[in-house]
Amino acid sequence: MFVVILRKGRCRVIVIQESKSEDTKDISNIYLEAFPSATRSLLGLKTSEEYFKRVLQHNSYSLITASLNNEILGFVVFIDNLFETVGRRWILKHWSELVMFVLKHPIYVLDRLIYRIRALILQKISFSRPSVVSDLKGGSCIDVIAVKKSARGLGVGTSLIMHCIHIAKEKKIDFVNLAVEEENSEAIRLYESIGFKQISYDKNDKMHILSFSC
Repeated sequence: MFVVILRKGRCRVIVIQESKSEDTKDISNIYLEAFPSATRSLLGLKTSEEYFKRVLQHNSYSLITASLNNEILGFVVFIDNLFETVGRRWILKHWSELVMFVLKHPIYVLDRLIYRIRALILQKISFSRPSVVSDLKGGSCIDVIAVKKSARGLGVGTSLIMHCIHIAKEKKIDFVNLAVEEENSEAIRLYESIGFKQISYDKNDKMHILSFSC
């Protein structure tokens, strides 16, 4: 996918594509530059590069890069099927954390529960248009997104997010969620300009949870 961006009178062609295994080192460097205060690696792995290699092996994960002149400027980790990602073993292992999440975000959980019940009711009564409900595939989320400091302001982040939304719409996914730190007001403004809305707030981690309805 090609994205043409016009900034300050200059036209740039950003290439959005699935990453390859040889890209993980560059992607890891961008991640470490964007999150210098990170005290631990992703998923408890020894290095962030190991995490990105693991992502490439997972069916529900997409590691997508944005490049200009063969240089990776940014990336996004997109999970397009949260139901498949959260399997039975994971639920059994993290059941206490799930309970805490429900207690901390009751409005969000209730909202999703009402949505699924409504979908089930529609499935029972909408004989003429069964595909309206049968095509619903739950939710997705942007797990990690980062852009090189030298490339910020070029529209790279926006292009990556819009690509994720495009994937979600193609797969008829209900929503795209993401979490952003409270102090990152610039990112919050960007997400809201695209159409994301705040659905919850984590007081302990000081994180805003935003959602885009597809």
